[in-house]
Amino acid sequence: MNGKKTQRAVVSCGERICYTLEYKKIKNINLRVHPDGEVFVSAPLRCPAERVDRFVSEKGAFIFAARKKLEVRRPPEQKKLESGETYRILGRTYRIAVVKAENERVQSEGDVIYIYAKNPEDAARRQKLFNDWLIRRCEKVFGETADAVCEKLKVYGVPHASITVKDMKSRWGSCKPSEKRITLNKQLIKADEECVEYVIVHEYAHFLHPDHSPAFHAFVGSVLPDWKERSARLKKVEIVKGQ
Repeated sequence: MNGKKTQRAVVSCGERICYTLEYKKIKNINLRVHPDGEVFVSAPLRCPAERVDRFVSEKGAFIFAARKKLEVRRPPEQKKLESGETYRILGRTYRIAVVKAENERVQSEGDVIYIYAKNPEDAARRQKLFNDWLIRRCEKVFGETADAVCEKLKVYGVPHASITVKDMKSRWGSCKPSEKRITLNKQLIKADEECVEYVIVHEYAHFLHPDHSPAFHAFVGSVLPDWKERSARLKKVEIVKGQ
């Protein structure tokens, strides 16, 4: 068992925490929060996994505080959003075009995303215009997909969850079943529609199965038989700071 790594999950403070567990020749359980926010735990060889779960759950407040400090310490690196750059939306690549205009707005036409700005040289303004537009696009796409998924899952007694869109450093989504809330990474909009659906099904599945147990994967598979293919495609989509 020495050196073997497994993925586990617990619920603490109403929020799910995924972590990597590794058994080693040590005396005590050790927990580390890496710079990307991921949680790694090492435990003595004969320590029951259930005991490690309790340990991680009890450290929930520490983990959340550590992640918050990391986000403050490393602000996102923003793209320039200049003409000629590209951005992917729902698996399709669009070219950015910045245009001087009094009526500031962002809109997509064909394979181009136009950023209309009074001062095209103002990088901060371009970023705000684009980000506001992108959030609205995410809310619409994710909301409609989540509604369709919830309709499929209502036979299992899954409640309708509110959808929140935000920047996330290393995860595509998270959920708080106790608050009937699912949070999705803004950059998930880069993935194709089937991958978006997969992430939402994945988070809804945690309303019934809090960890990544065989029962969890069996449930996801019953809803999306091709979930492994979708997951493989999603792994090719990069989460880049400030995008």
